[in-house]
Amino acid sequence: MVNHWYQQTLGTPAEGESPPQLYHPYAGHDNNRDWYMLTQKETRLVVEKIHNVWHPQIVVDMHEMSAYGARMFVPPFMDPIDPNVDPILQAQIVSLGGSLFSAFIAAGKKGIVTQAIYDAYTPARAYQHYHGGVRILLETARARLATPIYLNKGELRSGDNYNVHRPSWNFPVPWEGGVWRLRDIVEYQKIGLRAALLHGARYRKAWLENFYRVGVASIQRSQPYAFVLPPEQRDSQSLYDLLEVLDFGKVEIQRAQEPFQVRSSTVVSAPLGLPNRREFPAGSYVILMQQPYGAFAKTLLEIQHYPGSREYPGGPFRRPFDVTAQTLGIQLGVETYQVMQPFEASLNEVDEVQVPSGQIEGEGIYGLFSHTDNAFARLVNRLFKQNRAVFWAPNGFSAEGASFPVGTLLVHFDEGEIAAQQLLEDIPLKVQLVKKRPELAWQQIRMPRIGLYKSFSSAIDEGWTRWILEGYEFPYQSLNDQDIREADLSEYDVILFPHQEPKKIEQGLGDSYPEQYRGGLGKEGMARLRQFASEGGTLVFLGEASRLPLLRWQLGGVDITDRLTSREFSVPGALLRVSVNNHHPIGYGMMEEAAVMFWHTPAFDLSRGLSVVHYSSKDPLLSGWIHGEEHLVGKTALAEIPMDQGRVILIGFRTQFRAQTRGTYKFLFNSLYYATTE
Repeated sequence: MVNHWYQQTLGTPAEGESPPQLYHPYAGHDNNRDWYMLTQKETRLVVEKIHNVWHPQIVVDMHEMSAYGARMFVPPFMDPIDPNVDPILQAQIVSLGGSLFSAFIAAGKKGIVTQAIYDAYTPARAYQHYHGGVRILLETARARLATPIYLNKGELRSGDNYNVHRPSWNFPVPWEGGVWRLRDIVEYQKIGLRAALLHGARYRKAWLENFYRVGVASIQRSQPYAFVLPPEQRDSQSLYDLLEVLDFGKVEIQRAQEPFQVRSSTVVSAPLGLPNRREFPAGSYVILMQQPYGAFAKTLLEIQHYPGSREYPGGPFRRPFDVTAQTLGIQLGVETYQVMQPFEASLNEVDEVQVPSGQIEGEGIYGLFSHTDNAFARLVNRLFKQNRAVFWAPNGFSAEGASFPVGTLLVHFDEGEIAAQQLLEDIPLKVQLVKKRPELAWQQIRMPRIGLYKSFSSAIDEGWTRWILEGYEFPYQSLNDQDIREADLSEYDVILFPHQEPKKIEQGLGDSYPEQYRGGLGKEGMARLRQFASEGGTLVFLGEASRLPLLRWQLGGVDITDRLTSREFSVPGALLRVSVNNHHPIGYGMMEEAAVMFWHTPAFDLSRGLSVVHYSSKDPLLSGWIHGEEHLVGKTALAEIPMDQGRVILIGFRTQFRAQTRGTYKFLFNSLYYATTE
């Protein structure tokens, strides 16, 4: 696709510009950040056919970086490195990285930097660090695709931990500018790759012995002893998602055959879980840490305590290269416990993780099912495709001696029809049949007619949103800038804007691009959106996109993070506690407290509208790192603001971030269904 775009634009003003679409259909550049959630087919093929078969000790990972700084980065990485990376591997990164660094300098190459720009804290970029190998990242300055770029010395910019104009131990020979070509990139990469091969060949025995030592150290781990996941979860779909990730990563999973007790435990899934739980039922999943790839499970299940540091004494906090938290129990909403001391339990190994199909229980023609499980959306959409009416409950109720919470869903089946079982294939939900429709003011929902904004200034979050909508069987229509300016928007119930900078949405691509790709929504597009909402439509803005309507329309709200400096406030990808109005349709199926991913995220101060989710705690951090948390207290995280006959929904946090934050998918799904209600 990139080559086709380049060939198509050769000799035009667009030559060398980035394509007007993601280069991976769903993940874009986040295909480089999918190495623990393992969502994409390409990631899974590499893991399944290479990593899990050949167990490479050295992985050379070649990328491109900004054209305006160093010419090449080689490890070692900056601090911090994930403490779950074995010290032997950390030392080997230094050893091999130093060997490559020396090879570049000896070859007379300029602009080589080490121990700068990149850290190695997140597992999202390094599957091998938890499977006995090292990741040798080689980042090369880009050209304009295959077109050379000319840079004078004044255009060069310094990066984290080096000055682009000043020699230093980790940047001994600055590049002073000039022509930078694709040929230069290839030559630099060939030097690095050959040096890595030479080092591996010379020290083959040491690499293999150290691979063995890392494995031995892992099976001799003393603490923690295990992680325990009870079988009864609010969201069974997310439980199986979590277990499947571990299983695919070659983590051994055990299951308790009988109830058992532990001396003490720590909740690592807040706000879900019971403090110091000691008793667990039969069927609980147990991940023992004394196993070859225990480090992979440990880094994904434990709480992250990111060691924040300043760029200089009294200066701003140094931002990590990526996020500071990945705790899966929190991200997915799966109750998880860390147990430090050994315990006795009758355990059997789980051979394969499979999502069970759901069950239908009871008698009658009215089916009731839970809103707490993400799988509810897949079932609802299958029911819509059979032209069935679906309703949700605006309050809790009782039916045939059982209690059902607010948000419970209802569907009517024809008399004698239990072919509904096919609807539940791979959906771990129970449908409870009752003979009489419960008496309450049921609110009907419909299949939402979704318009998904797709900018030519491509946004990675747009790709992730498509992937999630397709996985949960939501039909949608992509809308570009011209569609919003000219199409009949009354054909949609809801228009969804993924996380993207407001400037890119409004202004789009520049004049160098062909005419059909230029510009963004502009004033005309914004006016059409306002008209759409005023006439009864719903606009949903995610992440940074939610700043756009606040900037352009008088909605009665501001983003409080806009007026804060990095010295005052910084949340570089952390999981935070929030309070939820779970009696509002957008909050159906959620607990009164939840965890959200805060990264490039606005927080709102409202003078009108409704706060559905807000930051209520003075100590909101659940995993990762935060500075200036006092600024969030009482501020809104998710808002519904009326606009004449319609509404604007602002979801400031990253509700479906990289298909990882599954514990907050329901906010997105509910917003889409809510758009269809009267």
